[in-house]
Amino acid sequence: MVQSKKGNMIISLILAVILWMYVVGEMNPVTTKSYRDIPVTLTNSQTLSDNGLAVVGASDETMTITLSGKRNSLSKIKTADIVATVDLSDATEGDNQLKINLSVPDSAEVKNQSLTKITVTVEKKQTVRRNIRVKYTGNYAKGEEPTTIKTDPENVTVSGARSLVNKVAYVKATISSDNVSTDETSTSSNLVPVDKHGNEVKNIGLSQNTAKITSALYYTKTVSLKVPVTNSSSDGYKRTTTAPEKVKIKGPDRALKKVDSITADTIDVTGITKSTDVDIVPNLPDQIWLSDDSRDLVLNVKVTSEMHSREFTFDGDSVDLNNVGSDLSGNVKTGTVTVTVTGIASKINKISKSDISLSADCDGLGSGTHSVSLTVKCDGTYTGLAADPSKINVRLE
Repeated sequence: MVQSKKGNMIISLILAVILWMYVVGEMNPVTTKSYRDIPVTLTNSQTLSDNGLAVVGASDETMTITLSGKRNSLSKIKTADIVATVDLSDATEGDNQLKINLSVPDSAEVKNQSLTKITVTVEKKQTVRRNIRVKYTGNYAKGEEPTTIKTDPENVTVSGARSLVNKVAYVKATISSDNVSTDETSTSSNLVPVDKHGNEVKNIGLSQNTAKITSALYYTKTVSLKVPVTNSSSDGYKRTTTAPEKVKIKGPDRALKKVDSITADTIDVTGITKSTDVDIVPNLPDQIWLSDDSRDLVLNVKVTSEMHSREFTFDGDSVDLNNVGSDLSGNVKTGTVTVTVTGIASKINKISKSDISLSADCDGLGSGTHSVSLTVKCDGTYTGLAADPSKINVRLE
């Protein structure tokens, strides 16, 4: 009877364990769970930098990972608990196929991953300095405009892959209207490298990530603009210049009241042979700045040519043959010669055919037919003189 009870107890215990394992298995089974948008982090970029290289970009920046484990364990795992890295230590210039290294909590194992490798493009590293520009956001009253009094520092070092660094036009600091008042206010702003369109250029390193911007809210005023222009050319080009007649300035009210006009630096257009725009540099009094609306002031220079040409036709008998041997006589076999005179119309219109002389030097030439260079002279004022043909056939006998 006692043995029977012991046997029943053992059987009951075994059944209880089996039942417990079954219940646990049913309540907390092994399952899978996918985690999306896991960032792929590039490591050991300093090694690249030490070798004079930098990353242009990677083929993928995120990935999806499926983990396997107990349901309760997986429910506690967050995206931040999963780390995907790519080691750049052995990367070289060009495209590199690099393995993704995964680190997951001990309570789970990787069942599947969307990527095992990524392509990382590497270039020569370049370092330059770029100015900091301030962008103001928010709304301002009409006739008021935020003004940058000081930027500390004024520029920063930009480094990275050569093709990316070349895209960086400036480094942007952003100041909200909440941080601008009529009194000078200093604000720390994050710095972002951007291209000429104001779009961020990624994978760029900065010597510092923030700048101290001192700004104030100033009034605006439109005044007359005077742009002195000089031109001492006499080269056959006509230069017509056009400049803005007005300019918008800004500053404290007391300073604006003293200004009715602005004079720019003198611009010399001498020697300009193609139509172009030349930057205008205004001379601004103390506490006066250019409004953002007048930041890009240019003098338009339109260039037109005043050069003209005239043609004169001569027959062979008009060519003087010089230094013909004493026992020889010469005869020009070329039919006609056309002489083209180029210059300012008012000058070359005064030239007549009698002002032009043609000659050929026959020194040292013996009997026979020779091709001799033609010399053309003109007594008038011109810029170009040409003969066609430039050589003539001369018969000596």
